[in-house]
Amino acid sequence: MVEPGAESAGGLRANEAARMRLARLHVGNGVSLTEALRSAAEIAARVLEVERVGVWLFADEHRAIRCESLFERTRNTHSEGAMLRAADFPNYCRALEERRDIAAGAARDHDLTRELGAAYLEPLGIVSMLDAPIYRSGEVAGVVCHEHTAARQWTDEERDFAGAVADAVSRFLEEDALSHAEARLRAQESYLTESRKMEALGRLAAGVAHDFRNFLTVVIGSAD
Repeated sequence: MVEPGAESAGGLRANEAARMRLARLHVGNGVSLTEALRSAAEIAARVLEVERVGVWLFADEHRAIRCESLFERTRNTHSEGAMLRAADFPNYCRALEERRDIAAGAARDHDLTRELGAAYLEPLGIVSMLDAPIYRSGEVAGVVCHEHTAARQWTDEERDFAGAVADAVSRFLEEDALSHAEARLRAQESYLTESRKMEALGRLAAGVAHDFRNFLTVVIGSAD
């Protein structure tokens, strides 16, 4: 017999272990943004026991939202590239700006997610959603979507964990931006170093040419 609270305790331990795994994930040192996003999506899908976890980022000045990473648990596959127009889902996008999360146990009937029904939920068989916005510099940059094919009543612990996943993704994006900025700085420094070398070589060549001309002048004068 399972002792009262044992399953809950086991869930909490799994939750904390998953948080530690998320904390250890970083972009850099050979780990790409894509790899980090895929790892985070897998962790979230297995801990929350949902069918799909997708990381979506706003694009084209918030006129569209693009799937950067999608993990499907049953198929154990990753994909990316789906694009949705933000104008087609105004209530949902507005809710991302205003709420800590969107917990829709019956997503096709929920006030904030029903507009996703015909274009997204129904074709993919999605019944429930737990979505947490991704923040960068104080603004919503995207969303982590936890999607399941059966009805779910999302607990406070699950909602809190979804927020932790979104925070981890935000950190990945910052680390990736920093990595690219450092790469551009190194490239610029390399360019400046080469430019200085070429400039010094040019001055040396000009000095040699000047000395050679003086030498020729002396030789020609002597010949005359």
